[in-house]
Parts: sequence; C-alpha cells; structure tokens
Amino acid sequence: DVIENCYNTGTMIINYQAVWTWDPDNCFESEDSCLSNIGPGQGTSCIERTSGGETCWSVTNSDYNTCLDYQETMDCSAGSEGDLGSDGSGNGSSSTREWYQKPWFLILLAVIIILLILLIWFILYKRKEKVDEEKRLFGNKNNLYNLLNYIDNVKRRKMPDEEVRKSLRKSGWTPEQIRYAMKKYSKNKNSLKKK
Repeated sequence: DVIENCYNTGTMIINYQAVWTWDPDNCFESEDSCLSNIGPGQGTSCIERTSGGETCWSVTNSDYNTCLDYQETMDCSAGSEGDLGSDGSGNGSSSTREWYQKPWFLILLAVIIILLILLIWFILYKRKEKVDEEKRLFGNKNNLYNLLNYIDNVKRRKMPDEEVRKSLRKSGWTPEQIRYAMKKYSKNKNSLKKK
C-alpha cells in the first residue's frame, strides 16, 4: 500500500509518503532516522522503520513549505539519500506518480497536441491556398463553373482530352486555367463514380 499525506507542523508543511513493503501490522519494532533536522532549504528527509532487518515503512518529505503531488521513495540506509530502485539496489527511481503525472506522458501529450495543431493549420492553409488559386486563375467562381460545365458537355460527347484542350485554347483560356479545370473535373467525376 502507498499512503500519501500532507500535514502542517506549525513551522513548515511536510508532504510525506509511506510505502509499506512488508506486513504493516508488525512493522514498528525499530525506527531509524537518516536526517534529523528539517529546515528551510532542505529538500528531503527520511524516516525508516524496520523489522527483522527488512524495511517495512519509509517516509520522505518534500520541499520546505510546499506539498507536492508525488514523492520519490528514498533509500535511507546508512544515512544516504539515493533513489531506491525496483531491485532495492539504489540504482533506479521508484516513483509513486500516477501514469498521467509521469514526464513521458506529459511529453507525449504535448507532442500529440502540437501535431494536432499543425494538422489543423495545414488543412486550413491548404483550403485557403486552393481558394486563393481559384481566385487568381478565374477571378470569380462563375468563370470556373462555366469552364467545368463546358468540359462536362464535351466529355459526354466522347471528345478526347487533347481536343478539349485545343478547343479551350482557341476560346482564350490559358494553359494553367485549362490544366486546373481538367484536374478539378477529373476529381469531381471520380468522386461521383465512387458514390
């Protein structure tokens, strides 16, 4: 079990966590304190209670005058202040933070949010770019609509693309306008076929 608590001693607020690693009902045979004074500027202190040589309860407190959301479990043996690893060797970090408080989750969340913002921006930018290109090429939507309507009529009469292009060039349309209109016509025709 992990017990977390925050209490006020009158001179400071102490955030502590108790980690039971052994039978809590038979835990308090001896007590060892690795730091006796807790004062301003000291970030951690440890209390360790043992029974039969095994650690059954350890307490660490957080920064002076603050109560943090989590606390690392400290190895208090021989007065040292190292992280207690999952194997008990003191080489790792055993955090009691919830998964949504861990740094990797916060980084992943930030990356996902940034990617979503970029995706939305890209979609809006492309949509605006498309509208701007149509305005630049045709001036107004009626010109594009008339051109697409003409292409649709001649394609229904089975006129090949090359003849459609030649006919439009003779009518005064630019190659860029013709290319854009043919591409848009093909997209619209394909999307209608899929439905």
